[in-house]
Amino acid sequence: MQSVLSYNELKAKQRAERDSWTPGVALRTHRALSWLQRAEMENDDPDAAFVFLWIAFNSVYAREADEDLISREHERYENFLKRIIICDRKNRLASVLFDQFSDSLEKLIENKYVLHEYWLNQFKPGQGIDWEKSLNIAVNQASGAQRKRDSLAYIMIVLARLRVLRNQVVHGASTWKSSANRQQIQDAAAVMRQIVPVIIDIIMSDPDQDWGDPLYPVQH
Repeated sequence: MQSVLSYNELKAKQRAERDSWTPGVALRTHRALSWLQRAEMENDDPDAAFVFLWIAFNSVYAREADEDLISREHERYENFLKRIIICDRKNRLASVLFDQFSDSLEKLIENKYVLHEYWLNQFKPGQGIDWEKSLNIAVNQASGAQRKRDSLAYIMIVLARLRVLRNQVVHGASTWKSSANRQQIQDAAAVMRQIVPVIIDIIMSDPDQDWGDPLYPVQH
């Protein structure tokens, strides 16, 4: 099992190399590392850790976009993660997804309570939304991606579940320390503790890639 990259390790690397980076990469990683440091303080509170880790992920992911792109979140996530996986020459994300957290992620993927179509059916009953079919398709796709060690296909399915969980927590649709979503919160926080530092490190190791301009750049 690969060790979790710590804030201190990544911050030391950032300080040593940031002068050669574009302002955008320097700002992204500076912001992301600040939230990663905050997440590391939450060893006993997976709800808080999950929120801070999501902010850290968003710090390195989010880029300036016009209004047309804002409606295509899935496509933007896919494009970002495609670049991350191309730059992940040591296949560290694959190790996290398929070797370290495969059992936890399988349970998360199979959990209907973090399936978008399940809640869509609850909100719009009678519209013929077959959430069970959607769940079965996703489970089969995830199983196929796991066999092929297709990191992009697999992480996109995982991310779809994490986004539903994010919406539940961030938009006040869950209770802090609730027993109702305890397992998925714990699993999500655990896997993001591994994935987010790896993503930050990949960006810092390949700063010349086009990671885009960060949102809300600092104004002087």
